[in-house]
Amino acid sequence: MSLPYGETVTVWREVSDKFGDTTVVEQRTVAGCGVAPRTSTEDNAGRVRVTTGLTLYAPPGSGITATSRVRLADGTTWRVAGDPGRWRSPLTGWSPGDQIELERVTG
Repeated sequence: MSLPYGETVTVWREVSDKFGDTTVVEQRTVAGCGVAPRTSTEDNAGRVRVTTGLTLYAPPGSGITATSRVRLADGTTWRVAGDPGRWRSPLTGWSPGDQIELERVTG
């Protein structure tokens, strides 16, 4: 499902050579995406850690992978945190879209 009031994001994938230099090997846009804030807490030996990021909701078959980078409409750059979730109903086969967890990239 493409969100009619969603935003268009730029998605690309990079590869690094043996010298550590990166080259963009694929770049495209994905329209109709939704963006929502994401927080999680973790209790580790009495210490609570809060991680913040974003969740990107993309149309089904967006092709975004764990190695993708995403630039939002506001110009910020994000890295995909883990494998995207592909929503699909086991009863009807309906596939509303992909859920992608994002972490901020700085520098």
